[in-house]
Amino acid sequence: MNRDERVTAQFAPLAVPGEHTVTVKRVGLGPGSITSDIDGIDCPEDCTESYADGTRLELTASTESGTFEGWGVDACDDEELTCEIELIQDIQLAPRFMAKPGQGPDRTLKVTLDGTGSGSVTSEDGGIDCPNDCKATFADGTRVQLTASQGNDSTFEGWGNDACDDEERTCEVELTEDVELRPVFADSEPSNPRLTVTVSLPGVSDETAQIYPDVSTTVTASVTIGTSAGQPCTVSATNAERLKGTQSTRCPYDVSEGTAVAVAPAFRSYVISWPSCPAGKPSGSSSSCAFTMPARDEAVSVLLDRGPG
Repeated sequence: MNRDERVTAQFAPLAVPGEHTVTVKRVGLGPGSITSDIDGIDCPEDCTESYADGTRLELTASTESGTFEGWGVDACDDEELTCEIELIQDIQLAPRFMAKPGQGPDRTLKVTLDGTGSGSVTSEDGGIDCPNDCKATFADGTRVQLTASQGNDSTFEGWGNDACDDEERTCEVELTEDVELRPVFADSEPSNPRLTVTVSLPGVSDETAQIYPDVSTTVTASVTIGTSAGQPCTVSATNAERLKGTQSTRCPYDVSEGTAVAVAPAFRSYVISWPSCPAGKPSGSSSSCAFTMPARDEAVSVLLDRGPG
């Protein structure tokens, strides 16, 4: 060699055993920490670390003021505060820490009525009385018992939340987090056609209301279904109330198709008019509305007043 030469050398790193990553992602609202026996994991400060393939790592869960609910991975026993894993692949743990009852923030319980039917939901403590009061705040960890009540011609279909048994009308929830229930009430058509009887009492003059404001008048229509007397339909009102106009009440009856029906003024009540009668509009102060119940719903309306005596 009679001149200078430049030589370039490249060096590759020596092969090292594979590494695997341990990731700890805490869940839940309680305080707690996870540490490893080999330096690296000290979560919540340091929650990710890489270790050589085959490393045996022991993790420990600690909480002073909360509760430990589990590791969130099949490789660990949720009943134990320690977990030993052999790193032959990356692994992620999701340890759950919960606040002890009364230590967490207040929790909100919300009820949203759903479905085409009618119903109500109340809580044992009185905080929930839905559809009027459907949202309430409770201390963390409070157990609240709720009761569902279906309305007329409605059925209760379920709570809309996995925490409750849809077959039961009561549900107890433990408020360790905000909870929303969506109870469903569905329409339940009566097996028979529906007869609605409306009984009305006419208004009075200003003079009558001023002289006798507290005098009350009651009128009643008798309802005969087949050969049996149904529940009478009655309306009562004071003269002060009648000054505002006609006072009415509606009475529902389930009546089988083809059944004879008769609506008539009861004792000391007399007919002013029949605004609605399936058989036409009868005349006379003691007249009755008599007809045969069809397959459909039907309505009868009568305006009554009270006679002397």
